[in-house]
Amino acid sequence: MQRIGSGLLSVLGLIALAASTFGPCLAYGQFSMASPTALENTRAVAEPSEARPGQTFTLNLTFTVKPGLHIQAHKPLQEGLIGTELTAPPTDGITWKQPQYPPGQERVDELFGTLLEYRGQVQIQLEGVVNPTAQTGRRAIPLKLRYQACNE
Repeated sequence: MQRIGSGLLSVLGLIALAASTFGPCLAYGQFSMASPTALENTRAVAEPSEARPGQTFTLNLTFTVKPGLHIQAHKPLQEGLIGTELTAPPTDGITWKQPQYPPGQERVDELFGTLLEYRGQVQIQLEGVVNPTAQTGRRAIPLKLRYQACNE
């Protein structure tokens, strides 16, 4: 196994806090971007597509690890390996919870021993709560995905 390097994927999503006939609501769109070397088909979709103050929504970040590569799971078993981590900065009107990561796939490597990896399609979920006093208006949310990619 050769370390390809670590990456930092930045995703910029726009959200709009708007007034509606039902009161203020948080409206979301889906977004995608060109992916770094190890990842492709990166996109994030919020469910539900609208959230009102006090309501919880889930941001689903989905990406594909390119064939022949893997990235370390959120909590690697070996010291010195970089775990996959999704972060969102403090965002006006939204309180973020801890991301929910999928379980890693175990694999035994001759050099490193037992590893926890992500391969193929991966989905990470990030819940947010719209604050009761959230103001209407547009916001940009720069999500960051940190990972370490390696070949077989």
